[in-house]
Amino acid sequence: PISWAQAAGRPNVLMVMVDDLGAAQAHALMPRLAAFREQGATAQRAFAAQALCGPSRFSILAGREPWTAGYMAHGKPLDESQFYQDYDTLPTTFRDAGYTVLGVSKLFHSRETSEAEFGKPNYRFFPHVDDEDCGASSTCGVPAAEEADLVDAQATAWAIDQLDSLVASASTPWMLMVGLRRPHLPFRVPQRLLDAAAPGQPGAFPPPFAKASQPASDAPLAAHSVCPNLIETFGLDIAEYSFKPLPDQTAATVRQGYAAAAAWADELFGRLLDKLEALDLHEDTLVLLVGDHGFSLGEHMAWCKRSQYEFVSNAPLALRWPGRIQANVTIEEPVSLMDIYPTLTELAGVSAPSGLAGTSHSARFLAGSDDRPNAIFTAQVACFTGDQRAVCDINQPFEQVGFTVRERARRYTEWRASIDGGTSVDWAAEPLSVEFYNLADDALETENVAGATAVQDYQLRLKTILRGGFATCASFSDGPACDAEEHCRWVDNAADLGACEANPDYDMVALLETSVGPTPSAMPSGAPTPAK
Repeated sequence: PISWAQAAGRPNVLMVMVDDLGAAQAHALMPRLAAFREQGATAQRAFAAQALCGPSRFSILAGREPWTAGYMAHGKPLDESQFYQDYDTLPTTFRDAGYTVLGVSKLFHSRETSEAEFGKPNYRFFPHVDDEDCGASSTCGVPAAEEADLVDAQATAWAIDQLDSLVASASTPWMLMVGLRRPHLPFRVPQRLLDAAAPGQPGAFPPPFAKASQPASDAPLAAHSVCPNLIETFGLDIAEYSFKPLPDQTAATVRQGYAAAAAWADELFGRLLDKLEALDLHEDTLVLLVGDHGFSLGEHMAWCKRSQYEFVSNAPLALRWPGRIQANVTIEEPVSLMDIYPTLTELAGVSAPSGLAGTSHSARFLAGSDDRPNAIFTAQVACFTGDQRAVCDINQPFEQVGFTVRERARRYTEWRASIDGGTSVDWAAEPLSVEFYNLADDALETENVAGATAVQDYQLRLKTILRGGFATCASFSDGPACDAEEHCRWVDNAADLGACEANPDYDMVALLETSVGPTPSAMPSGAPTPAK
């Protein structure tokens, strides 16, 4: 029979969001994803707006900047609804366009937000059976008889049942959103996958790149990240191990658990793809897989998330729509996960709400074109306990905000003092510290070369683009004088200028065309070289 999507020319949409899945790890550990990427398009350098679950998912599902909304940390209590209340979210927009919209498991950061946005009848939450801790470890396996009880197995089974029901009704196009919680900690996974990921086994993930096992040279303390819930799980002192490698056996256990958890996510993704094939839905279903951000496994002497290094910010993003999206295409220009919202709506022929922060890349995916330079913006907050980096809490003041612009071959970051405990800063003041990484020569970000003579021209250009992405006249300390050329020239968006006029000499694409270098020797598509 002819499906609704075939008759109307609008695709069904299957969107899979994977928790804490980095691009480097996904490309090394997930064979089903690798085969899927050959059938569609991959954004090789897709970056989370912020490498933290809640803010990143906000940027994807609301299509807005976390730093503008003030959603840049977790904490208890956390009323996530306050950040979404003024926006039409991605599932709401598709539902209003006539789609049947269903969701399961972790999509928005909180269960309450997911239930509110999908409506309880259209959303299913499973108790976190596998969130019971693994004792004094990050990692534990379950026997085959208990695999079906793992929350991701339950979520996938529910989604497969919904596909059967959707085919039976077939009166409207549908959007099915599936959240997979692994490889988020704890790594409670099938024992068979844990065995396959043991050191020396085919599914093992090697130690970090030898050159990237230390913090980047001359990087500020704000650039570092800590992961207390991981370190303290093993009974280790966070003060001692915030800037010290984990014991070898501990590190091996974490890497083994992460590899097994990524393999588990890959297997479940494969089950969803197989079901589409069995129901003959694969031709008219647009499938998208995305991680909410990356994950550090000892690189730069750090673990987990909350930094702006490529390992932590770069997430997998792959799309397939047979006959429409070009097959086996890799987009090398950087894209933001905020771009997913406008890209999906344009591909599906759905009207997007005004004011989305992202940019549609549907033309890149449909044509396989990658000829227009692009730069994207990310941010992170920093807090400290004495002279040590600490995890920021949304209910406590932030001390610094790190603003970043990324283009194909370089990353530029300014760390600035918060002036209100939030994300407001004085752009007229000098930054507290600066980072510049020349990714063409240093893809692992081992050397901060900010201020070096060889990169001065590039650094100035990216500094200009950074201000065009983040600063408004009101954010300068002498905001009333914002018609001054030295302020207006930094800002490209006339809607933000008030009485100012955008400087005609400022053109982000032109700046990029003169500054962009060769493509960096990017995060690997296969497993990285083990540390010596």
